[in-house]
Amino acid sequence: MPKSTMKDGVELRPKSIRIHFRWQGKTRRETLRIPPTKKNERFAHQKRAAILYEIERGSFDYAEHFPNSPHVAPTVDDDKPADTSIDHFITVWLDSRVAKKSTMKGYENSISRYLKPEFGGRNIATILKSELDLWRARMAKEYRPKTVNNALIPLRGAFAVAHGDSVIDTDPAAKLSNVRNTKRDDDIDPFELDEIAALMEAAPDESANMIEFWFASGLRTGELIALQWEDIDFAKNQIWIRRNNVLDEITTPKTSDSRIIDMHKRARTALLRQKAKTGNSAGIIFRNPNTLRPWKWSENVRANFVRYCEKAGVRYRYPYQLRHTYASTMLSLGEPAIYVMHQMGHKSLIMMERWYGRWMEKANAQAGSAFDKYTTATG
Repeated sequence: MPKSTMKDGVELRPKSIRIHFRWQGKTRRETLRIPPTKKNERFAHQKRAAILYEIERGSFDYAEHFPNSPHVAPTVDDDKPADTSIDHFITVWLDSRVAKKSTMKGYENSISRYLKPEFGGRNIATILKSELDLWRARMAKEYRPKTVNNALIPLRGAFAVAHGDSVIDTDPAAKLSNVRNTKRDDDIDPFELDEIAALMEAAPDESANMIEFWFASGLRTGELIALQWEDIDFAKNQIWIRRNNVLDEITTPKTSDSRIIDMHKRARTALLRQKAKTGNSAGIIFRNPNTLRPWKWSENVRANFVRYCEKAGVRYRYPYQLRHTYASTMLSLGEPAIYVMHQMGHKSLIMMERWYGRWMEKANAQAGSAFDKYTTATG
């Protein structure tokens, strides 16, 4: 076996197998001194599953599984009071999760930015339902629904663990509802063609290519920065969307299914220019102009876009509006909504109508005119 391979927390090494799991807020890696055979691989997956189950139940004994590990904790005094801080229960909940790397990073970010500054260090039994309601209401005024709802996940999890361990008699977070996303198409603020031209003029060559391609393809940010040259078929004028970059982890696209979309002329033009920059490799198409390395995550894209708007004298909108610009332009020009839906990677026309209703109405304003024109001419 030439190199290590990882799948679901089990790493196959040339002469051994290593198990990855989270314990007390940290990633642990423990080596099993067994050869990486199929039988031993199955054993390692079963052992890891047993460890995660014990962590979730609160019965995990590190020394029992790995007696020679440097991570084995010293003997604990049974008379020492149990840790009832919310921090402890957040850690227990986090350790029991089995999720993608990007999802775990998202949980950790929510915990460090929104939960610990508000509730960190407190005895979980002293936190009232009214406090949670006030915190949720304040968060909803300051942040997007998705941000608040993501923070609610570990918060609910911590209280659920404490309730399951009988540390609290009732769970005040159990009925803490998600913040509803009330966004409508009014939140969409497309760029004009002259604004896109000004942004391309203000941006470095590679970023200008990316801006034009983004406007002419309508990809999600993660799909855009994960796109590779092997996904491009110039002969058929098609693009295969099958990857997504989430917090520097390449995953499958947001709606789980890959899709093949048409390559419009301006998208093709931008790609041909970019091919001179990065086309000698089969890797990532668009790079961070500051590092000449692949973009790590969407926030880096946004930070650069702010500067381009300032330099171009264009009113700032977040760069995802380039995706919205593509959709609204297509619909306004009368392209079928079902076609735009597929190009965008949406799953239903209901979603399209929710976001782009007013542009669909503009296109529909001329509905029936072709029939009138045809029947008048031939009547």
